[in-house]
Order: sequence, then C-alpha cells, then structure tokens
Amino acid sequence: TVTSQIATVVFGANSFFFYVVQVFTALILVLAANTAFADFPRLAGILSREKFLPRVFQSRGDRLAFSNGIVFLSLAAVGVLIRYQADIHKIIPLYVVGVFTTFTLSQTGMVVRSWKLRSRSWKRTALINTFGALTTFVVLIVIASTKFMLGAWQVILLIPVVAYFFWRVHRHQLDVEKALGVHLADATDLKSQYRIRANKAVVLVSPFAGGTLRAYAYARSIGPRELHAVAFRVPEKRMRDVRKRWGALGIETQIEATGHRFADLAEYIRGLDPSDNAPVTVVVADPQYPNWIEQVRKNLLLLRIKRRLMYLDGVIVTSVPFSPEHEPPVDKVKLPARLALMVVISRLDLTTIRAIEYARSLHPAELTAMMICTDPGESDQLARKWEQFGIDVPLEIVDSPYREIVNPIVREVRDRIPNPDDVVGVVVPEFVASGLWQHLLHNEPQTAFLIKAALLFEPNVTVIDMPYRLDRRQVKATAAATVAP
Repeated sequence: TVTSQIATVVFGANSFFFYVVQVFTALILVLAANTAFADFPRLAGILSREKFLPRVFQSRGDRLAFSNGIVFLSLAAVGVLIRYQADIHKIIPLYVVGVFTTFTLSQTGMVVRSWKLRSRSWKRTALINTFGALTTFVVLIVIASTKFMLGAWQVILLIPVVAYFFWRVHRHQLDVEKALGVHLADATDLKSQYRIRANKAVVLVSPFAGGTLRAYAYARSIGPRELHAVAFRVPEKRMRDVRKRWGALGIETQIEATGHRFADLAEYIRGLDPSDNAPVTVVVADPQYPNWIEQVRKNLLLLRIKRRLMYLDGVIVTSVPFSPEHEPPVDKVKLPARLALMVVISRLDLTTIRAIEYARSLHPAELTAMMICTDPGESDQLARKWEQFGIDVPLEIVDSPYREIVNPIVREVRDRIPNPDDVVGVVVPEFVASGLWQHLLHNEPQTAFLIKAALLFEPNVTVIDMPYRLDRRQVKATAAATVAP
C-alpha cells in the first residue's frame, strides 16, 4: 500500500516503526469495517421505520440487535468478496467513492441545517462545513475520474438505482398505509361495512375420519347459516370409510365430491357466493406430525390448498389440528364445551376491524384482542386509538422485553384452556401480498406464518387465517382518492 511504501522510505524496511505503521493501519481498517457492521443495521432499521426500506429491517433478534440488517450486510460482503476474488485493488475504488460521497453529502447537510436553524455563530459553522463539502467533493471527482474504469463506475451507477429503490419503497408503503388506514370519523361506517350478516362453513373432508369429525364439530360450534362438507382428492377407499362413520353418527350433512383440480374446489366455493359480509369459512383438519420434515412432506398438498384458498375473495381458512398417531375416536368427538376467541393484532387498521367483526359473528364465550408490545410508544398509541374508536372488545397488551412475538402468544393461549373440552381460536389477520414485490416489502406474512406454525402444535387450539387481499390497483386507487381534491 501507499502507507507501507512511505513507511519504508521514512523508517526503512523491516524496522520497528515500519511495523508500528502497518499495525496501526490494520487497526484503522478493522475499525472502519466494524463501523459499517455496527451502524448499517441500525441505519437500515431507521430507514425501515421511515418507510424507505422493507419492514423486515425493523425486526430485532434475541439480543436486541437488528438481525436482518446484520445478515443482509454479511451476505452482501460475501458477495463482494466472491465477485472481486478478494482483490483489494479492485475493491478499494468501490469503497473510496462511497466514502467520499458520504462525506460530501454529510457536510452539505450540515450547511443546510445551519442555514435553517440560524443559531449563534451559524455563519462560521456553515463556512467550515462548506469548505469541508467542497474539499471532499473535489477528492470525489478526482477519484471518480481516475478510477472510473477500475470499478468506480459501478458505484456511480448503483447510487441512483438505490435512491430510486428507496423512493419506490417509500411511495408503496405510504399508499398501503392510506389503503389500510382507518379514521375516527369513519368508525361507525367501518363497523357497519364489515359486519358479518351471514356465515357459511365448508368442512374439507380429510382422509382421517377422526380429524374430519373434529373439524365438523368445530364448524357446528360456530353456528353457520349453511354447513357443507366437500371431499377434494380423498382416495375412494378412505371416502367410503368416512361416509360410513358419518352415517353411523347420524350426521345429516352430505359429503359432496369435487374434481381433482384446485380450480374445481375454487369453483365450488365461489358457488356459495362468498363476500366480506357473508364469508365462507373453510374448516380444515390439519394433521400434525412429530418433526418439521415429516410435517412438510406429508402436508404438502394441504399447505398448497390452504395457501391458494387465502387468495379467494371472502374465504377464511380455519385449521383444526389433530395428531394422526392419536386420532380421536369418532364416537368421542363432540362439540367444544366453550369457545374462546383471541384476535392477534399489531395496529388498528382495516385488517383489525374486519377480523374483530368476524370473530364477533361466531358468538364466542370470550372474545379478546391481544397485542404483543415490543415498542411502548406503539402500544400507548394503539390503546388511545382503541378507546377513541369505542371498540367494545377488551384489548390486552402483553409486554415482550426481548421483542419476541410467537412465544408470548403461545403462553397466553395456554392460559386460556382451563379444561380439555374447551377450544381457543386464534384469529390471525394477515395482509396477503399480490406479488413477489409486496412479499419482499412486508414482513406481516412471515410473522403470521411463524405464529400459525407454532400454534398448530398446541392441543385444543384452532388457527383462523383472516386474509386481507390488497392488490396493486386497489392500493393506487385508494391513494389517488386520498389525495384527490
């Protein structure tokens, strides 16, 4: 390096002070690298909070660090090392252009800040920062021109691309916030708009007779206006067994069969005319296996069915878990003695209003809304808004000092099952993204998946997927209506 060459001329090769210079140079570079790893995740979290980056960068790990930012930075660093074969001469132009661009912008920002605040001796401060901005800008121009073909062009091209990405993310996040937002003046209209006037239920027949009857018992307990049972891709031998036991118990609901394509099942459900005010609840018997590999392998078809059902308008998916190894005897399956519902929320928006109105329509013995508090400021704001809207459902705020979401929910659910005949239904409002772009920007689907995956292993717990579908055209239309005069 240039530093080592200067040290060689001044102190002589292999002298004591030559190695001192080398050691201090290495320490400075280590501290510079550590600064990036320490501050980038925090900066990404701030940008995410201000809606310039996907929400996933706000998540903190068990040690309260921005884990996703750390992982992203590590993968990016590994990618750079592989791309440039760890050649320091190829990597330095990327680093230097970025550093002096940052210096120039920060000094310019200080000038603007001094100009706006006009505090005492602001002219002197602005003059110093102006000199610093001009100096670093001159260095930036020199480096960009001399190192352009050696790799600086990549950073020069990347910076406006990243800035455009930030702008697109920010605009999308604001549009979604407007589309899902609720206002105090519209509180009464919203409750009326999403009030459930007719609830229909469809039991998806499983190859397991005991599991199917357990799902049927839950469907009966919610008191639907219409109750159907439909078989989809159930082997004929299993189907005969289910019908035989069905008849032996005197169940009058007939089992209807559909084709073997998902489109046939979707057509059958659409024939029931589902809507926001008259949803169709599809009750699924969800077998649970001892380990995750077996769980995914044996439930792959069921997972695909549930995922695709969530994209049908007016459809709500309820999973009733059971163990195939300890399948309940059909003659001992009975209606739940007591049904308690808990709506998991993170904010007050349209998804929350709709989930509460649906849960209310099931007439549970107990209905509560629960928020896991990872930020005291957000929980206080939600509590005030909850009271202002006059929502008559009790709101429970559970503190989570380590910012865990799943484990506190599991603990709260377990506390609500005093006897084996009770059932707790957990309503999980889920924002369903319409494309890969929205999946990457929102972490709600990932959080909802983790909650559902944990609860499906809990006995006497049903998981209710409450999807809210919001496509790109709807987001743009709502945003345009909001800003229209």
